[in-house]
Amino acid sequence: MREKNQEFPKKATAYFTQGYNCAESVLMTMQEAWNIGPITPKIATAFGGGIGRSGSVCGSVNGAILAINLKYGRSNSNEDKEYAYDLANEFIKRFKNEFKSEMCYELIQCDLRDPEDREKLIKLNILQEKCVKFVRKAVEILLEISKSVNHEK
Repeated sequence: MREKNQEFPKKATAYFTQGYNCAESVLMTMQEAWNIGPITPKIATAFGGGIGRSGSVCGSVNGAILAINLKYGRSNSNEDKEYAYDLANEFIKRFKNEFKSEMCYELIQCDLRDPEDREKLIKLNILQEKCVKFVRKAVEILLEISKSVNHEK
């Protein structure tokens, strides 16, 4: 299982370098890792760039939370939601410990609504220098969390 888990951060990177955004890459990778689905990347598309390029919560974080919802979320209002909330908060805590923020703008220092900043993103190779790391780490954290969850249950 350890070898398989090591392949998923690479898969996430591969999705990202193929042109999927951060949220799509994390979600599609975890769909495979956790055997949930099928899901298309459509559900995560507008979460890229910190939700529609707004610089808000990083798409990698959004994709991770979507994956947590699909794996551990509730199907009706009678089910407990606290478990999914706890996992989401644990994920965010670990992501912030690694990168100091979960906010896209703070992570990449670009306003993706501004065409000049989008050019800067390309010119400075920020997608490959920074965003790939966020995608990979999001998957690694999710795999760690799910491993600890599986041991608890």
